[in-house]
Parts: sequence; C-alpha cells; structure tokens
Amino acid sequence: MRSFVLILLVLLIASPLAGNPIALGDETKKGSPPDTKASDLEIEMVSETVALRLSRVTEPMVRRGGWTGFERELAVARLGVHGTYKFKNHGAARSLEIGFPCCGRVESKSIRVAMGNTKLEAIPPDAESVEAGILDYWMKWKAEFPANTECEMTVEYALVLYGERDAGYIIQTGADWKGNISTASVSLTLGDGFNAGHLREIGPAANLEEKGGEYTWRLKDIEPDGDDDVWFRFSLETWDEKIEHMRSEAKKNWGGRLDLAEALAEPPLSGEEFSELNAEQRDQFLSALEGLLPRSSETENKLAIFDDTPLPEPNPEGGYFGNENDSGLDAIFESAVKLAIRAVRAFPAEKRCRVVLEGMVKIMKASDAEKLYLDCDGESEQVWLGDPGLIYDADEVLSED
Repeated sequence: MRSFVLILLVLLIASPLAGNPIALGDETKKGSPPDTKASDLEIEMVSETVALRLSRVTEPMVRRGGWTGFERELAVARLGVHGTYKFKNHGAARSLEIGFPCCGRVESKSIRVAMGNTKLEAIPPDAESVEAGILDYWMKWKAEFPANTECEMTVEYALVLYGERDAGYIIQTGADWKGNISTASVSLTLGDGFNAGHLREIGPAANLEEKGGEYTWRLKDIEPDGDDDVWFRFSLETWDEKIEHMRSEAKKNWGGRLDLAEALAEPPLSGEEFSELNAEQRDQFLSALEGLLPRSSETENKLAIFDDTPLPEPNPEGGYFGNENDSGLDAIFESAVKLAIRAVRAFPAEKRCRVVLEGMVKIMKASDAEKLYLDCDGESEQVWLGDPGLIYDADEVLSED
C-alpha cells in the first residue's frame, strides 16, 4: 500500500493561517508540492466545516536570567480551530501520513485528531525530516482511507497570538483533491474579550454573512483558488482605544500627528484609503490633516514655522532636517505633503484639504528659496523641508478643476 503525506497548512510564514489539507508525495518537505497530487489518490473532499473562535486569555510572563522570579500576567489572543472534513475514496484503500507545519505557537494540549470515532495520536516528526526554513515544526499522524468508502476527519487545536496580527483560513489548498468541494463553510466567532472594534480587516466580502459577532463564509461546488481564502486582521485593543492613544501621542510631536492622520484616513473595515468614510470619519481625518500644517509667520526675507513639541534627535551632520536623517522632520513633512495630495485628489471639493496643501506648498517654496526657518524654544534655525519635485506635484493637483 503506497504511503503519501497529507499536509494541513496551519501556519505560513509569520501569519497564523489554518488551511485545507493537501497531499504531497512520499517525502515530507516544504515549498511546491512534488508531482504526485491528491487527485492521483482518487480521494475527494466532499465537504468541510471549519469554526474559528477568537478570544482573549491571560498567561504568565516570566523573565529569566537576571530577572529570575519576575512574573506577571500577559494578555494574549487564543484562536481556536475546529475542522470537520468529509472525504470519499473512489479508489483503493490508502494509508496516509497526515500533518501540518506550524510557524508560531500551538497549544500542545489543545490538539485533538480523529477519523470517525477513532482517536489518532498526533506526534512531532524527527527533527531531521524538516529542513531549516520558515517552518518551525510539524505535527503529524497516520490515518486509513478504506476503499470506496466515505469517512470523516476532525482536527482541533488552538494558536496563541500576540499583539496585532493577521490570521485566516486557506481554502485554495483543497484544490488538489479529486473534483470540486461540494460544500464549504468557514466561520469566525468573536469570543470573550473581543468584539467588532478589535477587527481591522476581514474578507473576502463575497459569500460573507455577519450576525451577532459571527462571520460566516458559505461556498458551494467550488474549485478553490486564492479568491476563496479567508483572512482577517485583529488587535488586542479596539480601534477607539488605539485612536485615543494616538491622539495622546499626536500632542507630543509631528510624527505622532502624521501617524494619527494616516490612521484616520483608513479606518478599520473600510477598504482602501479614504474609501467609505462617513461624515464623522471624514471630519476627524480632516482635523488631523490640518494638524500637520505648522503655524507660520512671514516677513520679506523669511518664512518662520513654529513648533511647540519636542523635535527628533539632531542630524549628525548638523541641524534637524538633513537628507541623511530619515527620522527627521523633513521625512515626516514629505509624507504629510503626499498624504495631503492624496486627500485633495480624493476630496477635490473639500476646501480644508486644499488649504492644508497650499500651506505646505508655501513652506516648500520658501525652503527651496532658502528662506525657511524653524522657531522652537526661543531659537531660530534655517531648515529645508520637502522634495522640490513635490512642489510640482502639489501645484498640478491644486490646478485641477
């Protein structure tokens, strides 16, 4: 009886992604599958039902070495995965080695695998069987697929995730099975400690239903491709909590103000930058954009801009703004100008955008004429802000009807 390896794609690269099983060949390895496909096995994935549950938990955080004995609780996310896969073997009996590669942290005690009513033991492979690379380790088990018989496999495990992360479920790997998948259902439930405010992105929009904090994708008769893959991005803090923190940081420096404006340009679940902003969201963004234009005072030979917040560390070459200092205000200012240009294009009738961009152009022209000075803490220093090429881009946008 020929042996094959069935891979359950749980994690790829750095993102926690669960996925459909695929059959590789006689040798377990990373990368593109060998020539032997699951279709050669005459085994069909008839259906799949996958439930993802995201919840907040705490775990001890221990520092060792010089911090021996220091311990506190750390809030983390737990993504529980429960998958039920129904297969139909149209050919001879097969003995398969089934496994999934992991890149991240899986709760070992959470792993449960069964074929029908038979529990299967999941064990780690020999270290030598996994090449050095992006995969941290594999879990695998053996299962029997009787000839000309339908069978059901269940897989359950949980991932521990930190901070703001991408996660999801890969549908397209099921394409290697015989024929199409008759029915597929993937659901995401927001459990304890999570609500819609914690989501940053979710998709695809096609076939997505949302009800009571549960997001479900239902598919029929599919030949899976990348368009069917489920993905979402979440954070342990809500969007409102994040913005509140960013508003606090915006009071400290220009960089914080730029971060706030860029975040408000693309709120969660809104799609591309500036798309689908409601009236309140647009007003919040415009207010943040206005905060990127510094106060100024003009005389015949000088345009002085004022800033009451701390500056970045000075450029080693002297001054605060040289081109060698990418963390300086000139880099921040250029990003602010580019954001204002995009805003004018997105909202051509919005005067507030145009006023900001016109003010920025004035500053860049003064810089180009070597008449720009920064007044801060009672001192005045000549500075250079903005790429001269941006002056042309901004003038072109402002001249459009």
